[in-house]
Amino acid sequence: MPANHSGLTRNLALQGVLIMDDKIHMPREFGQQVHTLFSSYLRLEEALAKCDTTLTNKATAEMIYLLDLIPDPVSDSIAMKVWANHKTAYTNNLKGLLHAQDMEERRSYFALVSGIFYATFKSFEMETDDIHVFYCPMAFDNKGGYWLRNDHKIRNPYFCDQMRKCGEITEIIL
Repeated sequence: MPANHSGLTRNLALQGVLIMDDKIHMPREFGQQVHTLFSSYLRLEEALAKCDTTLTNKATAEMIYLLDLIPDPVSDSIAMKVWANHKTAYTNNLKGLLHAQDMEERRSYFALVSGIFYATFKSFEMETDDIHVFYCPMAFDNKGGYWLRNDHKIRNPYFCDQMRKCGEITEIIL
């Protein structure tokens, strides 16, 4: 893991996003709905990679809608607390992304949403594809930026066509 990768977890902690040390087992339905939400995230990532504002807004609005369809866990109070924390963070950042004025601001919110997905996939045990965590060291004026995919193809959402292949896989979440 690159030295900067630990920064992702630290940044999430500073934002108040919870990450469990041990995954909480979740019902199949929850995992399927998170996977559907993640499919919209992948459309958002693709729209940002293309610098397409219309598709970016459409994918973001879809994610806000789908997020409300995911039921709160009822079997475990820790799961309820963690999911409520993640859901609030998703909602706040997706709404910020939807109302952002330019692509740079949208990408900042996208990076935050990527971090929340990272926390969700690390905290909850559910049936999903392997999640590849990508890192581009040049994003955000060389501060770096993360994003997630369900495959190994680099499609950098931070630079449009300029540096579409910039990035590396830093982790695979199973």
